[in-house]
Amino acid sequence: MDLLREGARQVVRSRSSDPAKATAVQQSIWACAPKMPTRFKSAAHVSRFKRAQREFDTLVQELEVAAPAAVQQRNSLVPVRSDIKVLTFADAASI
Repeated sequence: MDLLREGARQVVRSRSSDPAKATAVQQSIWACAPKMPTRFKSAAHVSRFKRAQREFDTLVQELEVAAPAAVQQRNSLVPVRSDIKVLTFADAASI
């Protein structure tokens, strides 16, 4: 089974490196991305979604479809260009 899986991944890697086929391969891969539900029913539901998201992110990086920085940007709640403000406990207590 692992041999078949590795062979399939090698085929995807080779086709995604070809510029003529890359967009079709990338579109089909991104179409399989886990979709976040509008409402989670339980903590187990959140856990299953997060596990599926991590597995998909790992696969996308292994297939060289997206760079790790692109995956991080896609998963981040905060845009890359926004400033992060760090407060100390003393500053937070005075608010």
